[in-house]
Amino acid sequence: MGRAAGGHPLFATVNRVVAERHGGRLIGPHQLIASPGTALNFYHAALSSCMVFGLYYGGQTTVTPRGPADHHTLVVTLQGQVTAVSQRSVSIGTPGSLLITRPSPDLRLTLVAGTAILGVRIPNETLQKQLTLLSGVRTVDFRPLSTKIEASPGTATVLALLRQVVGVFEVSRALPPALLGALEDSLLTSVLLNVPGEHVQVLTTSPPAGSRAVYEAAEMMNQLGEDCPPLQDLAGQVGISLRRLQAGFRNVFGVTPSQYLRNVRIDRVHEQLMSTARDATSVGELASAAGFNHLGRFSMDYRRRFGISPAETLRSEPKESKLLLPGEKPEGASSIR
Repeated sequence: MGRAAGGHPLFATVNRVVAERHGGRLIGPHQLIASPGTALNFYHAALSSCMVFGLYYGGQTTVTPRGPADHHTLVVTLQGQVTAVSQRSVSIGTPGSLLITRPSPDLRLTLVAGTAILGVRIPNETLQKQLTLLSGVRTVDFRPLSTKIEASPGTATVLALLRQVVGVFEVSRALPPALLGALEDSLLTSVLLNVPGEHVQVLTTSPPAGSRAVYEAAEMMNQLGEDCPPLQDLAGQVGISLRRLQAGFRNVFGVTPSQYLRNVRIDRVHEQLMSTARDATSVGELASAAGFNHLGRFSMDYRRRFGISPAETLRSEPKESKLLLPGEKPEGASSIR
């Protein structure tokens, strides 16, 4: 096979050390054992937080993670066979089936010669936040019932979305952030719905009427930002009392409606600071446009949320922003009172 699974190879080698280093960037640090001269092809497509990858192993290969990882790896076998062995289970991935692993030192993957796989590395935090956004329940976790799902319409759906990502990137390597986010959301939602576990029942059970109203109010806040109506009016528009709105936000998002809206507005400024030309704006202009009339208070709230001042963000080099829900804060940052 001269092409990596699902698309053209961005990298190909017969050097085990080079393959181990390059593959580590895609699926996480690992030890790779392969026969001398084994052809190893790699393909990758980076979304907002997830990494879609295709791998082809010309000879029998063993992959052992070097340590615990903060992500799940989902792999669809296109051809050949993948055997995943851990202390608790042995799973064999055959064409069309899906393997779900959380890399750890006791996991060993063995791939027969000629195996081609297409998969995705999903940070645990990203997966959990998508689950919370879709379900509105902060206490449910992603815990698959099994490490293997046989070929089924569900696995075919996941594979189709992986192929779609590959196809989009083959058309253009420079995709706008909005499209990357939309592709990632579709893929994450498909994974959550098609990998059996307690979370599926939570996702497919209609929330109470009060919760639906809370989600509707949150969506209005996200869309309107500083133009959002007063909370009393907002509660009336979604059909519940102000007290139920306040209690619902605490239950679903862990913050009050006022805190949620303030975080939405702060996040808008943060995104602009991260993406705007450094000589084309000022913190005061952006804060004022977002409805913050007291620059000192805004700066304090911004630092509590992101652990850095808005001025420092403006001066820093552009970098990927950590995914936050409006009701959350980064590790190490203080709570917003």
